[in-house]
Amino acid sequence: MRAALRLYQAQKVLLPRLSFYGKSGECMLCDQAKQVLLEVEDEAPHSVEWIDITDPREKEAFDEYKWDIPVLHLNGKEIMRHRFDAKKLVKLLHESQTTVGKG
Repeated sequence: MRAALRLYQAQKVLLPRLSFYGKSGECMLCDQAKQVLLEVEDEAPHSVEWIDITDPREKEAFDEYKWDIPVLHLNGKEIMRHRFDAKKLVKLLHESQTTVGKG
């Protein structure tokens, strides 16, 4: 038991990193996608960077996604677009979770 506890204490779980590309206001699909992210949070913990493509500082994201929001990236790779699937998202988040030793 002590060995297992030491192993647990020596490890750090890195949360999967999501990037959500959308816009605030008047985007029904964005609102639905945000709800999916909230629904899966307890089952599959993650961190989210919210990127509003209408922000002038996000011109590159706007140019790329203006007709396709919402878009979700996992650790820098696009995984979903338009309608988000909660079961698929949980699976992808679990698969991407890594454990590393503290150092």
